[in-house]
Order: sequence, then structure tokens, then C-alpha cells
Amino acid sequence: GMRRTINGLEKAYAGYLDEVRLWQRARTRQQIRRTLNKALAPQYYQSADSGLVAYWQCDSLEDLGIGGDGVDDIRDLSIYGNHGDLAGDVTLTTVGAYTGIGQPGSLARPEGFVLWQNYPNPFNPKTVIRYQLSGISDTEVAVYNLLGQRIRLLMQGRQAAGAYELTWNGRDDVGREVSSGFYICELKAGGYRQAVRMLLLK
Repeated sequence: GMRRTINGLEKAYAGYLDEVRLWQRARTRQQIRRTLNKALAPQYYQSADSGLVAYWQCDSLEDLGIGGDGVDDIRDLSIYGNHGDLAGDVTLTTVGAYTGIGQPGSLARPEGFVLWQNYPNPFNPKTVIRYQLSGISDTEVAVYNLLGQRIRLLMQGRQAAGAYELTWNGRDDVGREVSSGFYICELKAGGYRQAVRMLLLK
């Protein structure tokens, strides 16, 4: 492919894609090279531990033109199942300049501050939530529904640097079982926040 300008803002690759992978954590150069030019092994997309949140193989279309809508269905192989349609050309748009990792203007995060994806996910009846702090922090870990209402406060207090693990049993603050669906787990530590989406299936 060749390079071209998109909306006069950035230059990008104008070619063909046979798959798209979205990760929720940075990957090392060695990790990228290990899976370059080959399909991912099931160990990556059948578990949340790898950090893969979406994996579309664009050369593996299913139910072509299903429902008479004239588009091709594409399946997300990750555990999140974000299936979709392919129709027409894919266009990349942006509201500003791209910022690379470590460049001025990127969001600062202390080394070692991270909230990992819960596991298992989807889960029933309980799931494990792991996080790591880089220093002493006033920390809060809570579960919210998609309306932003707090369902369960899992931890609140001052914690030293280190790795921590909590378990959520699918119940709210008064011990009632919550219904199936998506929930948000948010970690607040000092001035930093991070969240992951969890799916409870009964």
C-alpha cells in the first residue's frame, strides 16, 4: 500500500487488512514479532488474561449477506464476541493528532499502576479482580452498572505499593444477587482511574 493523508491531518497506510487485533495493554516488540504474519493461537483469544479485547479475521467472513442487507458478517474471535458487519470501504477519522506512547501529551501513568481484566470473564458466580499500585495510594475498587450506579464497593483505604487481588461474588453492597449483564469495575488510586468491563452470565 501507499501512504496518504486522511482529512489533512495524518498519513496512514492505505492497503489491505486481513485481520484486526485490539489489546488493552501495551505489547513488547518481542511479543508483536512472535505473532506477526500469522493467526493468533487460541491461547490468546480464549482467555481474558492475554489482554486481547477484540480479534477480527477479515478473511474469514460468515453468513455472507445474511438477512438480505447486502453486507458481510464478521466474527470477533475474542471472548467478548463483538461481532459486526463489513460494508463498503473502511475510513479512519480522528479529532486530533495521534499521540504515541511516551510522547509529550500522552497520559501519564506511574510505572506499575494497572487494573487487569477480571478472570474468568464472562463469569458465574464469581470473578477475580487483580490490580497493581506503584506507590502508597488512597485506593478504591468498586463495581458499577452501565447507568453509572455503584453496585458494590470492594475495597476502600490506603494501600502500599504492590499487587492485590479481590473477588466479586456477583452481589451488591447489601448481599443481593445482581442480574446478568455487563458491569464496570473501576480502580481509583490517587489521581488515577482505570476501568474494565465485566460480563456476568447466569
